[in-house]
Amino acid sequence: MDDDALGEVTVADVLKNPDAFIEETLADPLEGPSYGPCKARIMLDHNTGGIFINSFAHGGARYRLCYDRAHLEDLLRAADPKHVIDIFMAKDAQSHLEPDDDAALVDLVSKVCGIQKRAVMQKLRQERGRRNRERQAAIEAKRPSSIRPMYRALESDAELTPTMQLLDDVLGQVAASHPPMRGLSDGLIEIRKSVPTGLHMLTSKGADPDHGDEEAIPAPPEPLIHELTTNEVALLIERHMEFFSIDMFGAIRTVRLRSVFVSAYKSLHHSKLPIVVAVSTSPFVSPVSGAPIAGVGLDRDARIFYEIEPALLQCLPDPATITDQQAAEAYNFLADEWLVDVTANAEGKAVAIGAALTMIQRIALDQRPAFFIVAGQRGGGKTTLASMITTAALGRPPAAAAWASNEDERPQGTAEPPPRGRSVDRLGQHPSRRCH
Repeated sequence: MDDDALGEVTVADVLKNPDAFIEETLADPLEGPSYGPCKARIMLDHNTGGIFINSFAHGGARYRLCYDRAHLEDLLRAADPKHVIDIFMAKDAQSHLEPDDDAALVDLVSKVCGIQKRAVMQKLRQERGRRNRERQAAIEAKRPSSIRPMYRALESDAELTPTMQLLDDVLGQVAASHPPMRGLSDGLIEIRKSVPTGLHMLTSKGADPDHGDEEAIPAPPEPLIHELTTNEVALLIERHMEFFSIDMFGAIRTVRLRSVFVSAYKSLHHSKLPIVVAVSTSPFVSPVSGAPIAGVGLDRDARIFYEIEPALLQCLPDPATITDQQAAEAYNFLADEWLVDVTANAEGKAVAIGAALTMIQRIALDQRPAFFIVAGQRGGGKTTLASMITTAALGRPPAAAAWASNEDERPQGTAEPPPRGRSVDRLGQHPSRRCH
C-alpha cells in the first residue's frame, strides 16, 4: 500500500475489513513497488458488492479479490452457527471455488447448521441462479435494441441437421446489402478487395521480371470472390448469432459454436443463402431490354454483387431520354477525343471502343472475345492503349501476367519470351496479358 501505516497487506486482510482499504492506492499487485507507487486503487463494485483492484499499469487491468476455500472455511467456522448458511450464500459471490471446493463447503455448512447437504446445495443453486438472472438483466438493459438472437449451444455429439437448419434460417434472413453468401461450389464467400494472384501492373518497364526487367509492380487490388476459412465462418456466424451455455448452478456464459457445426455449415449443400456468380464494378446494359443494370451490394435474383462507386451510379442516364444524335455524339467523343492520340485508323478505334464495352458487358456475355493490340514497331503505344481501355472500363489500371517459366506452357511452343517490340497485348479476362 502507498500509505506506510498500512504497509503490506493480504487479500484476506482487505476482505475482512474492506472499509479500511476502499479508495486506498497501492502498487500494481503483480509488478510490485519496483514499478512505482500509486499505480492502482482498491475499489468497491456497487452492483455486486465485491472488492477489486483497478490498476493502470500496462494499459490497465482489474483484479477481483476473492475468498478461496481455506479462508472461507475459517470464516464459516468462526461465525455464529445460526448465521453460517446466510454468510455462505453472501460470500459465495466473492469466492473463487472449484467444483470439489463446493462439495467440501456444503458439507461443512451442513454439519455446522445441522441441515441436510441436499438442502444446502439446493439453496446454493437458487442463490447463484438469482445472481445470474440479475446479472443478465443488467447486461440486457445496457444492450442496444438490435442485439443478436441468442440460442442454446449444443454438445459436440448432438445431431448436425437441426443446427444446420437453424444457422441457415437465421443467416438466410439477413437483408443487408452484404449478407452471408455462397459461391458456385457451395462454400461460404465474401467480396474482398485484394491483389489477384500471379499478376503484376502492366507497364512498359518492369512488366516482365522473367525477361530481365526491373522488379514488377504489384497489380492493383480489385474486388474478388473470397472463400471463407473455417475460422472466418465462425466469425461470420458470431456477427449474426449468439450462443450460450448454462452451468449446473444456472450461470449463463456466452460461448463459440463448436467447430464440428462450423465445419459442417461451411460447405452445406442446398443452402438457403444467396449465391454469387460474379462481381460488377460498373453498370452494364441488359441484352434484352437495353436498360442499364446497376445496384448496391447483392442482387439475389441476378446473383451478381455490385461494387460500384456511388458517384458513378449517379451518372446513369434514363434510356428513354437518349436520342440517336446523343449516341452518335458520345461515340465521336470516344473516337476523336478519348482516343485522339492513338495511332489507329477508324476501324482500329472502333475495335478499341468495342474492347472497352466488352469489359463493361462481360457479366452479361456467355462467351467473351479476346482483343489483340498490335503495333508495327516498339514504342507504338500498345501498353498505353491497354491501360486507357482498362482504366476507363474498370476504374483501375490493368494487370498483367509474366511469361511462364515452363516452355510447355508458352503459347505456340515459343522457346523464350519474344524481344520487345514484337509482342502484342491481349485483352481478355485479365485484359492485358501478353502473348506471342
